[in-house]
Amino acid sequence: MKFSEYCEITQTYGADNSQSVIGVEMASAYVGIIAMPPLFGVIAQYVSIALLPLYIGLLTVIMFVCLEVLNAQIRKNIYRKIGALIW
Repeated sequence: MKFSEYCEITQTYGADNSQSVIGVEMASAYVGIIAMPPLFGVIAQYVSIALLPLYIGLLTVIMFVCLEVLNAQIRKNIYRKIGALIW
């Protein structure tokens, strides 16, 4: 079997779009790596460094919510496709 048959991105977005989706993921990761530490530095400068655990926790919650929203959309599309196959 090909790698693309195992890759969840290929199964979710299709072989034609998977490279673009991975590119957007990588660009987002780079922007986050570059932007988040200076953003927290500004926050810590005006408030306190003690906010670091809260900051990391908040970012983790935001990522989890985004992941669950994406999974819900994927499930909805899968059920829609299954319903179209049945009827």
